Amino acid sequence: EAQLFGYARDNGVPLLVLTDGDCWDFYLSMADGPPEDRRFQSLKLRREEEIPEYAEALETALGRQDVASGEARRTAERRLESSRERARAGEAIPEVWNALLNEPDDFLRDLLAERVHDKTGVKPELSDVEDFLKKLRPAPTHPTAPARLPNQGPASAAGEKPPRKTGHASTPKFADIAESRGTAAEAYSQPWRKEARRGEKLQDIIYDLMRVLLETHPELLDDGTIYFLENERKPMGTKLGYPLIRKVSEGRKINERSRYKEDIFAGQWYVCTEWNKMYHRHNAQALSGWVESLIARADDSKARESLNAILNRFSAFVKTQ
Repeated sequence: EAQLFGYARDNGVPLLVLTDGDCWDFYLSMADGPPEDRRFQSLKLRREEEIPEYAEALETALGRQDVASGEARRTAERRLESSRERARAGEAIPEVWNALLNEPDDFLRDLLAERVHDKTGVKPELSDVEDFLKKLRPAPTHPTAPARLPNQGPASAAGEKPPRKTGHASTPKFADIAESRGTAAEAYSQPWRKEARRGEKLQDIIYDLMRVLLETHPELLDDGTIYFLENERKPMGTKLGYPLIRKVSEGRKINERSRYKEDIFAGQWYVCTEWNKMYHRHNAQALSGWVESLIARADDSKARESLNAILNRFSAFVKTQ
Protein backbone atom coordinates (compact mmCIF):
# COMPACT_ATOMS: atom_id res chain seq x y z
CA GLU A 1 0.00 0.00 0.00
CA ALA A 2 2.79 2.42 0.86
CA GLN A 3 4.47 1.84 -2.52
CA LEU A 4 1.18 2.04 -4.35
CA PHE A 5 0.16 5.38 -2.86
CA GLY A 6 3.68 6.70 -3.37
CA TYR A 7 3.45 5.94 -7.11
CA ALA A 8 0.00 7.56 -7.26
CA ARG A 9 1.21 10.66 -5.46
CA ASP A 10 4.15 11.08 -7.83
CA ASN A 11 2.09 10.55 -10.99
CA GLY A 12 -1.34 11.94 -10.12
CA VAL A 13 -3.14 8.63 -10.70
CA PRO A 14 -6.74 8.60 -9.36
CA LEU A 15 -7.55 4.85 -9.45
CA LEU A 16 -5.25 2.27 -7.87
CA VAL A 17 -5.22 -1.53 -7.90
CA LEU A 18 -3.22 -3.75 -5.57
CA THR A 19 -3.30 -7.43 -6.55
CA ASP A 20 -1.48 -10.74 -6.49
CA GLY A 21 -3.79 -12.04 -9.24
CA ASP A 22 -6.10 -13.74 -6.73
CA CYS A 23 -6.99 -10.90 -4.37
CA TRP A 24 -7.79 -7.48 -5.86
CA ASP A 25 -8.04 -4.27 -3.82
CA PHE A 26 -9.24 -1.09 -5.54
CA TYR A 27 -8.55 2.39 -4.12
CA LEU A 28 -9.31 6.05 -4.82
CA SER A 29 -5.97 7.75 -4.32
CA MET A 30 -7.36 11.27 -3.83
CA ALA A 31 -9.96 10.33 -1.19
CA ASP A 32 -9.32 11.33 2.42
CA GLY A 33 -8.18 9.00 5.18
CA PRO A 34 -5.69 6.11 5.44
CA PRO A 35 -5.53 3.50 2.64
CA GLU A 36 -8.19 1.23 4.15
CA ASP A 37 -10.63 4.16 4.15
CA ARG A 38 -9.96 4.78 0.45
CA ARG A 39 -10.63 1.18 -0.63
CA PHE A 40 -13.89 1.09 -2.60
CA GLN A 41 -13.88 -2.57 -3.59
CA SER A 42 -12.12 -5.83 -2.74
CA LEU A 43 -12.38 -9.07 -4.72
CA LYS A 44 -11.16 -12.60 -4.02
CA LEU A 45 -11.32 -14.68 -7.21
CA ARG A 46 -12.00 -18.06 -5.59
CA ARG A 47 -15.41 -19.35 -6.72
CA GLU A 48 -15.87 -20.55 -10.29
CA GLU A 49 -19.62 -20.03 -10.18
CA GLU A 50 -19.05 -16.31 -9.51
CA ILE A 51 -16.78 -15.72 -12.52
CA PRO A 52 -19.44 -13.61 -14.34
CA GLU A 53 -19.73 -11.31 -11.30
CA TYR A 54 -15.92 -11.05 -11.06
CA ALA A 55 -15.67 -10.22 -14.75
CA GLU A 56 -18.32 -7.52 -14.47
CA ALA A 57 -16.61 -5.94 -11.43
CA LEU A 58 -13.20 -5.94 -13.14
CA GLU A 59 -14.65 -4.50 -16.35
CA THR A 60 -16.40 -1.73 -14.41
CA ALA A 61 -13.22 -0.75 -12.58
CA LEU A 62 -10.64 -1.39 -15.33
CA GLY A 63 -12.44 -1.22 -18.69
CA ARG A 64 -10.38 0.96 -21.03
CA GLN A 65 -13.23 3.20 -22.20
CA ASP A 66 -14.61 3.75 -18.71
CA VAL A 67 -11.16 4.56 -17.32
CA ALA A 68 -10.36 6.95 -20.18
CA SER A 69 -13.73 8.74 -19.94
CA GLY A 70 -13.57 9.08 -16.15
CA GLU A 71 -16.68 6.92 -15.62
CA ALA A 72 -14.66 4.31 -13.70
CA ARG A 73 -13.48 6.99 -11.29
CA ARG A 74 -17.00 8.38 -10.87
CA THR A 75 -18.36 4.89 -10.19
CA ALA A 76 -15.61 4.35 -7.62
CA GLU A 77 -16.47 7.64 -5.91
CA ARG A 78 -20.13 6.65 -5.70
CA ARG A 79 -19.24 3.25 -4.27
CA LEU A 80 -16.91 4.72 -1.67
CA GLU A 81 -19.40 7.38 -0.60
CA SER A 82 -22.17 4.78 -0.35
CA SER A 83 -19.94 2.59 1.81
CA ARG A 84 -19.04 5.50 4.09
CA GLU A 85 -22.67 6.58 4.43
CA ARG A 86 -23.64 3.04 5.36
CA ALA A 87 -20.84 2.90 7.93
CA ARG A 88 -21.92 6.25 9.46
CA ALA A 89 -25.50 5.03 9.71
CA GLY A 90 -24.32 1.76 11.27
CA GLU A 91 -22.30 3.61 13.90
CA ALA A 92 -25.35 5.68 14.86
CA ILE A 93 -27.63 2.67 15.44
CA PRO A 94 -26.55 1.92 19.06
CA GLU A 95 -26.80 5.58 20.09
CA VAL A 96 -30.28 5.98 18.60
CA TRP A 97 -31.42 2.66 20.08
CA ASN A 98 -30.21 3.67 23.53
CA ALA A 99 -32.08 6.96 23.22
CA LEU A 100 -35.26 5.05 22.35
CA LEU A 101 -34.81 2.88 25.44
CA ASN A 102 -34.09 5.76 27.80
CA GLU A 103 -36.98 7.88 26.55
CA PRO A 104 -39.25 5.43 24.71
CA ASP A 105 -40.62 6.74 21.46
CA ASP A 106 -44.41 6.68 21.22
CA PHE A 107 -44.30 4.62 18.04
CA LEU A 108 -41.99 1.99 19.57
CA ARG A 109 -44.09 1.83 22.74
CA ASP A 110 -47.38 1.54 20.83
CA LEU A 111 -45.96 -1.06 18.42
CA LEU A 112 -44.84 -3.31 21.29
CA ALA A 113 -48.18 -2.89 23.07
CA GLU A 114 -50.01 -3.80 19.85
CA ARG A 115 -47.94 -6.95 19.33
CA VAL A 116 -48.59 -8.04 22.94
CA HIS A 117 -52.31 -7.49 22.34
CA ASP A 118 -52.18 -9.56 19.15
CA LYS A 119 -50.51 -12.42 21.02
CA THR A 120 -52.52 -12.41 24.25
CA GLY A 121 -55.71 -10.58 23.45
CA VAL A 122 -54.94 -8.20 26.31
CA LYS A 123 -53.53 -4.72 25.79
CA PRO A 124 -50.80 -3.93 28.36
CA GLU A 125 -50.61 -0.68 30.26
CA LEU A 126 -48.44 1.76 28.30
CA SER A 127 -46.54 2.63 31.48
CA ASP A 128 -45.61 -1.07 31.85
CA VAL A 129 -44.32 -1.11 28.28
CA GLU A 130 -42.23 2.02 28.92
CA ASP A 131 -40.77 0.52 32.10
CA PHE A 132 -39.84 -2.64 30.20
CA LEU A 133 -38.08 -0.69 27.45
CA LYS A 134 -36.11 1.34 29.95
CA LYS A 135 -34.86 -1.82 31.67
CA LEU A 136 -33.46 -3.33 28.49
CA ARG A 137 -29.68 -3.57 28.31
CA PRO A 138 -28.33 -0.59 26.30
CA ALA A 139 -26.49 -1.43 23.13
CA PRO A 140 -22.70 -0.84 23.14
CA THR A 141 -21.78 2.50 21.62
CA HIS A 142 -18.27 1.69 20.41
CA PRO A 143 -17.70 2.16 16.65
CA THR A 144 -18.87 -0.69 14.45
CA ALA A 145 -16.83 -2.15 11.59
CA PRO A 146 -17.22 -0.27 8.30
CA ALA A 147 -19.97 -1.57 6.05
CA ARG A 148 -18.83 -3.87 3.27
CA LEU A 149 -19.64 -3.32 -0.37
CA PRO A 150 -20.95 -6.12 -2.62
CA ASN A 151 -18.22 -8.50 -3.83
CA GLN A 152 -15.82 -7.34 -1.16
CA GLY A 153 -15.52 -10.64 0.66
CA PRO A 154 -15.29 -11.02 4.45
CA ALA A 155 -14.94 -7.99 6.69
CA SER A 156 -11.39 -8.96 7.58
CA ALA A 157 -10.37 -8.11 4.01
CA ALA A 158 -10.98 -4.42 4.58
CA GLY A 159 -11.29 -4.10 8.34
CA GLU A 160 -8.50 -3.08 10.65
CA LYS A 161 -5.12 -4.21 9.39
CA PRO A 162 -1.75 -4.25 11.06
CA PRO A 163 -0.16 -0.94 10.08
CA ARG A 164 2.42 -1.17 7.33
CA LYS A 165 5.79 0.52 7.27
CA THR A 166 5.67 3.65 5.20
CA GLY A 167 9.30 3.79 4.20
CA HIS A 168 9.52 7.47 5.12
CA ALA A 169 12.57 9.12 6.60
CA SER A 170 13.53 8.76 10.25
CA THR A 171 11.35 10.75 12.60
CA PRO A 172 12.40 13.71 14.75
CA LYS A 173 10.28 14.55 17.76
CA PHE A 174 9.69 18.08 16.62
CA ALA A 175 8.15 19.68 19.73
CA ASP A 176 10.84 18.59 22.20
CA ILE A 177 13.67 19.57 19.89
CA ALA A 178 12.13 22.83 18.73
CA GLU A 179 11.47 24.01 22.26
CA SER A 180 14.91 23.06 23.54
CA ARG A 181 17.00 23.90 20.47
CA GLY A 182 15.27 26.92 19.01
CA THR A 183 14.29 27.10 15.37
CA ALA A 184 12.14 24.79 13.27
CA ALA A 185 15.00 24.36 10.82
CA GLU A 186 17.21 22.98 13.59
CA ALA A 187 14.44 20.62 14.66
CA TYR A 188 14.23 18.91 11.29
CA SER A 189 17.82 17.74 11.40
CA GLN A 190 17.80 16.28 14.93
CA PRO A 191 17.34 12.53 15.63
CA TRP A 192 14.21 11.27 17.33
CA ARG A 193 15.53 9.99 20.66
CA LYS A 194 14.55 6.53 21.91
CA GLU A 195 13.14 7.95 25.10
CA ALA A 196 10.92 10.26 23.05
CA ARG A 197 9.52 7.27 21.15
CA ARG A 198 8.18 5.72 24.32
CA GLY A 199 4.86 7.07 25.52
CA GLU A 200 4.43 9.73 22.87
CA LYS A 201 0.92 11.10 22.95
CA LEU A 202 -1.24 11.66 19.89
CA GLN A 203 -1.60 15.28 20.99
CA ASP A 204 2.17 15.77 20.73
CA ILE A 205 2.19 14.68 17.09
CA ILE A 206 -0.81 16.86 16.26
CA TYR A 207 0.71 19.89 17.96
CA ASP A 208 3.89 19.44 15.95
CA LEU A 209 1.94 18.92 12.73
CA MET A 210 0.03 22.16 13.27
CA ARG A 211 3.22 23.98 14.27
CA VAL A 212 4.85 22.90 11.00
CA LEU A 213 1.83 24.00 8.99
CA LEU A 214 0.86 27.20 10.80
CA GLU A 215 4.33 28.53 11.58
CA THR A 216 6.74 27.01 9.07
CA HIS A 217 4.77 26.15 5.93
CA PRO A 218 1.56 28.22 5.97
CA GLU A 219 1.51 28.08 2.15
CA LEU A 220 0.05 24.58 2.47
CA LEU A 221 -3.06 25.98 4.19
CA ASP A 222 -5.33 28.04 1.96
CA ASP A 223 -8.18 30.17 3.35
CA GLY A 224 -10.71 27.39 2.78
CA THR A 225 -8.67 24.87 4.75
CA ILE A 226 -8.12 27.32 7.61
CA TYR A 227 -11.87 27.99 7.75
CA PHE A 228 -12.52 24.22 7.79
CA LEU A 229 -10.03 23.64 10.61
CA GLU A 230 -11.59 26.45 12.64
CA ASN A 231 -15.22 25.46 12.17
CA GLU A 232 -15.60 21.77 11.30
CA ARG A 233 -16.26 19.16 13.94
CA LYS A 234 -14.74 15.76 13.15
CA PRO A 235 -12.07 17.46 11.00
CA MET A 236 -10.31 15.36 8.33
CA GLY A 237 -12.52 12.37 9.14
CA THR A 238 -11.50 12.18 12.81
CA LYS A 239 -13.95 11.39 15.60
CA LEU A 240 -13.05 14.63 17.39
CA GLY A 241 -16.05 16.70 18.46
CA TYR A 242 -14.37 20.10 18.20
CA PRO A 243 -12.63 22.15 15.50
CA LEU A 244 -8.91 21.45 15.34
CA ILE A 245 -7.83 25.07 15.78
CA ARG A 246 -9.49 28.07 17.42
CA LYS A 247 -8.74 31.78 17.16
CA VAL A 248 -6.99 33.19 20.21
CA SER A 249 -9.59 35.96 20.34
CA GLU A 250 -12.28 33.34 20.92
CA GLY A 251 -10.50 31.83 23.92
CA ARG A 252 -9.56 28.30 24.91
CA LYS A 253 -12.85 27.28 26.49
CA ILE A 254 -15.87 25.56 24.98
CA ASN A 255 -18.80 24.64 27.22
CA GLU A 256 -16.92 26.18 30.15
CA ARG A 257 -14.02 23.76 29.81
CA SER A 258 -10.52 24.37 28.48
CA ARG A 259 -10.48 22.34 25.28
CA TYR A 260 -7.36 23.90 23.72
CA LYS A 261 -3.65 23.95 24.45
CA GLU A 262 -2.23 26.93 26.34
CA ASP A 263 0.45 27.50 23.71
CA ILE A 264 -0.42 29.95 20.93
CA PHE A 265 0.45 28.75 17.42
CA ALA A 266 1.71 31.33 14.90
CA GLY A 267 0.43 34.04 17.26
CA GLN A 268 -3.17 33.39 16.14
CA TRP A 269 -4.50 29.96 17.10
CA TYR A 270 -4.94 27.47 19.88
CA VAL A 271 -4.80 23.76 18.94
CA CYS A 272 -7.40 21.34 20.31
CA THR A 273 -6.44 18.96 23.14
CA GLU A 274 -9.64 16.86 23.16
CA TRP A 275 -8.64 13.53 21.57
CA ASN A 276 -10.87 10.76 22.94
CA LYS A 277 -8.72 7.76 23.89
CA MET A 278 -10.97 5.10 22.35
CA TYR A 279 -10.62 6.75 18.94
CA HIS A 280 -6.86 7.38 19.03
CA ARG A 281 -6.08 4.82 16.34
CA HIS A 282 -8.83 6.08 14.03
CA ASN A 283 -7.82 9.72 14.50
CA ALA A 284 -4.16 9.02 13.82
CA GLN A 285 -5.06 7.14 10.63
CA ALA A 286 -7.45 9.85 9.46
CA LEU A 287 -4.87 12.58 10.00
CA SER A 288 -2.24 10.45 8.25
CA GLY A 289 -4.40 10.56 5.13
CA TRP A 290 -4.57 14.34 5.32
CA VAL A 291 -0.80 14.61 5.76
CA GLU A 292 -0.31 12.38 2.70
CA SER A 293 -2.45 14.77 0.64
CA LEU A 294 -0.38 17.72 1.89
CA ILE A 295 2.84 15.96 0.92
CA ALA A 296 1.44 15.35 -2.55
CA ARG A 297 0.85 19.11 -2.95
CA ALA A 298 4.04 20.37 -1.34
CA ASP A 299 6.57 21.91 -3.73
CA ASP A 300 9.13 22.66 -1.03
CA SER A 301 11.46 19.74 -0.22
CA LYS A 302 11.81 20.90 3.39
CA ALA A 303 8.02 20.80 3.78
CA ARG A 304 7.88 17.28 2.37
CA GLU A 305 10.70 16.19 4.67
CA SER A 306 9.05 17.55 7.81
CA LEU A 307 5.60 16.19 6.86
CA ASN A 308 7.09 12.78 6.10
CA ALA A 309 8.57 12.82 9.59
CA ILE A 310 5.14 13.61 11.06
CA LEU A 311 3.59 10.85 8.94
CA ASN A 312 6.14 8.38 10.26
CA ARG A 313 5.28 9.35 13.82
CA PHE A 314 1.58 8.77 13.18
CA SER A 315 2.45 5.32 11.81
CA ALA A 316 4.62 4.50 14.83
CA PHE A 317 1.85 5.70 17.16
CA VAL A 318 -0.78 3.48 15.48
CA LYS A 319 1.44 0.43 16.09
CA THR A 320 1.21 1.05 19.84
CA GLN A 321 -2.60 1.13 19.92
